[in-house]
Amino acid sequence: MKTSNISRAIALTALLLCSQTGFSADPGANLDALKSRIETRWQALAAKQYEKAYALETPNYRRVFPLKLFLNKFALGSTSRLEKILDVKYDPETRIANVLMRVNSRSTRASTKWATKMPLNTRIREKWLNIGGQWFHVNHG
Repeated sequence: MKTSNISRAIALTALLLCSQTGFSADPGANLDALKSRIETRWQALAAKQYEKAYALETPNYRRVFPLKLFLNKFALGSTSRLEKILDVKYDPETRIANVLMRVNSRSTRASTKWATKMPLNTRIREKWLNIGGQWFHVNHG
């Protein structure tokens, strides 16, 4: 009997701690929100709405790097579009999700006509950090 009550108390304490720290008892339940944030970021980048994409960077990144420096990361002569999220691996200990995706890029300033019609499909990896239930893109400067 005592073991059962102790187990219940431990489970209840863990559940309460999860709710107080902003973590879901089931981190996988928040992956839909992550996918939505990823899509929002890539839609903003494709539309050249860089302020919207900047808002999805971690608060620490935004404290160190102003929007003007963030804007320097993007090539003016190309556009990129998220094709598909291929894989998400979430580490609840670090609250980091490693995301593998397929991205389609194309030149908008091609020197020859055919180059604008030749998309480059590539796989990229991004990291996203869960802070208090919100997902933020981890930018490596």
